[in-house]
Amino acid sequence: MKRILLFVILFIVFMTNCTFASEGSVYEDRFHNTFRITLPNDWQISNFHGTLFGATSPSSSTIKVYISLGYTEIEPSEEEIDRFANFLIENAGKLEAKHIIMVDNRKAIRFITVDNNKSVYKVSYLFYKKGVIVRVEGDGNLSQLDEDQKSFDQIMSTFEFLF
Repeated sequence: MKRILLFVILFIVFMTNCTFASEGSVYEDRFHNTFRITLPNDWQISNFHGTLFGATSPSSSTIKVYISLGYTEIEPSEEEIDRFANFLIENAGKLEAKHIIMVDNRKAIRFITVDNNKSVYKVSYLFYKKGVIVRVEGDGNLSQLDEDQKSFDQIMSTFEFLF
């Protein structure tokens, strides 16, 4: 009877660990208390100059979080956010797609730009909350775009503001 009980307990512990591992690694910005995001388990947190947070996938694709503090608590209009997105697009390459999506119950602009000369892409997400403009960028080799976009969208579906 003790063996069966021990087996059941070990099985429950094993299944709990497997479930947690499949959920990914959670990163929480405790220093600025701004956001929480969940990465796939095989991604590594990386340091990138000028970013608040960054991570690298096994295929060397990256995701980076940039935070800009606004000077007003008044939410910018969709036109203002769109103008900022267009400015970023002009400096990133050829626009492939641009959509309005939801990130943590906030409207966000997701746009994809490519540079065929360098065979690279950039997937960008731009959104705002309470004086904070958040820009999240994923980039990598153009041949990885379809696969990486799914990963980036999955990661962004876990993005949560902490304030």
